[in-house]
Amino acid sequence: MKKHPPFIDSMRSGNNAQLGIAIAVLIGVIFLFDIITPLSLVVWTLYLLPLSLTIYVRQRFAPLYVACTAILLSIAGIFLSVPDVPIINALINRVFFSAVIAVVALFIWNYREGAAALIGRTEELRRSTALLTNHMENSPIAIIEFDAQFRITRWTGEATRIFGWVPEEVMGKAIGEFSWVYEDDVPRVTSISADMLEGRSPSNMHANRNYRKDGTVIECEWYNSALRDGDGNLISIFSQVLDVTARNRGEAEADLMREILRALNAGGELHPMTREILRIIRDATGFDAVGLRLRMGDEFPYFDQNGFPGEFQREEDFLCARHGDGSITRNADGSAVLECTCGLILSGKTDPSMPCFTIRGSFWTCRSPGPIKLAAEGDPRINPHNRCSHDGYRSVALIPVWSGSAIIGMLQLNDRREGQFFHPDRVRFFETVADNIGLAIRRGQADEELKSRNAELAAANEELTATDEELRQNIEELGKKEQELSAKNEDLGELNEELNATQEELQQNVEELGRNEEILKRNEAELRESLQEKEILLSEIHHRVKNNLSAFISLLSLEGSYQNTPEGHALRLDLQNRARSMALIHETLYRTKKFSQVDMDVYLSTLVNQIAASFPSQKPVSTAVSATGVTLDINRATPCGLIINELMTNALKHAFPESAVCGTPGSEPCIFRVALTRSNGYYTLSVSDNGIGLPSSVDIRTTKSLGLRLVYFLAKHQLQATVDVDMTGGTRFIIRFGSEVFPRT
Repeated sequence: MKKHPPFIDSMRSGNNAQLGIAIAVLIGVIFLFDIITPLSLVVWTLYLLPLSLTIYVRQRFAPLYVACTAILLSIAGIFLSVPDVPIINALINRVFFSAVIAVVALFIWNYREGAAALIGRTEELRRSTALLTNHMENSPIAIIEFDAQFRITRWTGEATRIFGWVPEEVMGKAIGEFSWVYEDDVPRVTSISADMLEGRSPSNMHANRNYRKDGTVIECEWYNSALRDGDGNLISIFSQVLDVTARNRGEAEADLMREILRALNAGGELHPMTREILRIIRDATGFDAVGLRLRMGDEFPYFDQNGFPGEFQREEDFLCARHGDGSITRNADGSAVLECTCGLILSGKTDPSMPCFTIRGSFWTCRSPGPIKLAAEGDPRINPHNRCSHDGYRSVALIPVWSGSAIIGMLQLNDRREGQFFHPDRVRFFETVADNIGLAIRRGQADEELKSRNAELAAANEELTATDEELRQNIEELGKKEQELSAKNEDLGELNEELNATQEELQQNVEELGRNEEILKRNEAELRESLQEKEILLSEIHHRVKNNLSAFISLLSLEGSYQNTPEGHALRLDLQNRARSMALIHETLYRTKKFSQVDMDVYLSTLVNQIAASFPSQKPVSTAVSATGVTLDINRATPCGLIINELMTNALKHAFPESAVCGTPGSEPCIFRVALTRSNGYYTLSVSDNGIGLPSSVDIRTTKSLGLRLVYFLAKHQLQATVDVDMTGGTRFIIRFGSEVFPRT
C-alpha cells in the first residue's frame, strides 16, 4: 500500500471537524472585533458558508479548507480594498495573521495526531504483549528465556510446575548458579549451550535429564532458538521445555512388558523362564539385584536371582521363625510364622494405610540409609533382619506374586542408589509384572497337570485299544471255538454212542479188575512178608559181616599174631583200620536201617574219629568232616572209606612231625579235613591236611608206598574217578566220580 506523509494522513483523518470549526470561529472573531464593514461581512460569509458545508459533508478536508480559504481571502481582500489603503493594509494584516494561526494550528494538530497514533500503537503493543504472555503462561510447554549471558529472563508457570522453582528464585540467575542438570548429562548440555552462544547453532532440539528442586530426576526435551541483531550479536535464547518423564517411562515400561510377556509366552521349563525374566528386568532398569521367591512347603526360598551375592542368598533363603529345638513356629491357623519384611509381604498382612505399603500388598522405599524403622506398636514385622539395609540397598521394592487368591511368591527389586527409583506408578507396573508371572506359573502348573492327565488318558487309551484288540481276538477265538465245539458236539454224539457201547465192556472189565485186585492184594501181602523176611535176613547178614570183621580185628590184636617189631605193629594197625572201615559201613547200614544207601556224613564222621583215636600224632591234630545230605551205595561207600583210611593214616604218621609249622604259637592249628559234595550228578571227595606235605618227587601212580598205590587203585578202578593232588599249604587229594566215568581235567 502507498504511504503518505503524516501531514496528509492527518488531513485525511475523520476527526478534524472540531479543529476546523475552532479555526473558523477564531478568524471570525478577529474580523468582527477588528473591522466591521460591509466588506468584512461579505468576506466572513464567503468564508463561513463553504466552511460549514465542507465540515458537514467532508469533515476530513476542514483543515485544508481553512488554510486555502485564508490565502484566497487575503488575495481577494487586497484587490477589493485598493481605494482604501488603511483598510487594505488592515485586511492584509488580518488575513496574514489568520493564515499564520491556521498553519500553526495545523502543525499542532498534526503533532497531536502523531502522539495519539503512537499512544494507540503502544497500547496495541501492550495488548499484544499481554496476550502473548497469557498464552505463554497457559501453555502446556514450559517457556524459559535467557539473555546473552545465559541469565534467566522469563520463567513461566509450567516451568515452575516441571522444575519446582518459582520465578523469584531463578530470575536473573545464570544456569550454572543452581544444579538442575543431571551430572551425567552436564558435558553434553554444556556443549549445546556453547554452540548456541557462539552462533554455531541458531536452533536445536535435545533431550536430557534434569533435577527438580526436591532432587527428583526428570527427563525433558528442550527446543531452543537464538535471537540475534543485524550484527549477529546474541540478544536472547528462547527455550521451550517438555517434561517427557511419564512418556519415556511409559514407553520403557511398555517395551519391558513386551519382553517379559514374550519370555512368559515362550513357555518351557520354569527355571529358564524365570531366569530370563529376571535378566530382562535387570538389563532394562539397571537395578543392582532382582530376585524371585517361590513357595516350597512352608518356606519361600529364592527360586532364581540375578545380582545378589551368594552369602546374601544363603542367609536370606529361609524366612520361617523357629523354636529352640528347630521346629517351625506356627500361627493359630497352622500357617508358618515368617520373619522380616519379606515374610510380612508373603504372609499378606500389610497395612495399606501406611505409606510404604500399597493396596495390593507391596512394599517400597527409595531412601533407606539404615534399618527400616517403624514404631514398635505399628511395626507388623516379626524379627526384622534388615539385611537389605546393612548391604547398602537404599531403594527396595517387594512385590507379592499372586495365584488366584493365594500368595505363591515374591518379586524383589534392590538398588543401592537413592532417588525416584520407585514411585506408586512404577510399583503398580511391577505388580502387573508379578501378576503375569503368577499367571505363567499357574499356566505352567496347569500345563503340567494337563500333560499328566493327557499321559494318563493316552495310557488308558492304549490300554483300551489293547483291550479292544484282545476282545476282538477273543470274539474271533470264541467264534472259532464255537465252531469247534459244534463239530465236537457232533463227534461227542458219535463218541457217546461208542461210550455206551464200551460202557458194557468196561463194566465187564471192572468186574474182572475187581477180581484181579483181590489177587494183587494177596500177592502184595505175600511180597511184603517176603520183603520183610529179606530185610531181616539182610540185617542179619550185615550184623554177622560186622561181627566177623570185628572178630578179624580182634584176632589181629592178639599178641603173637605178628612179629613183635615196629613194622609188625604198624602192619597190624593198618590191617585193623582197613577192616574197621569196611565193618563201619555195615554197622552204619544196620544202625540207620537203610540197606541200599549209606549216610556218608554219619559214616565218615565216625570213621575219622576212630582213625584219629587209633593213631596218636606228634602234635595235636583236629579233624573236620563235611558230607551233610550225601548218600552213596555200598559199592561206592566202601572204596571211599578205604581211601580216607589210607590218606588219614598216612597224614597222622608223616604230615605232622615236630618240625611242622602248624600248631606252633602264632600259626594255625594242625587240622585234617574231609569233604564230600554232590553237584550236577557228580561227587567230589576232598581229603586235605595243613602238614608238611608230600615230597615234590612223589607220583601216586608210580610210588612204591602201598597206601598211596591202594588209594590210586581204588579211585581209578573201584570209583572210576579222577585223582588230583594239590600240595600248596599242605596236601590235598581231590577225587571226582559219578554214575559214569568222570572226564579227566
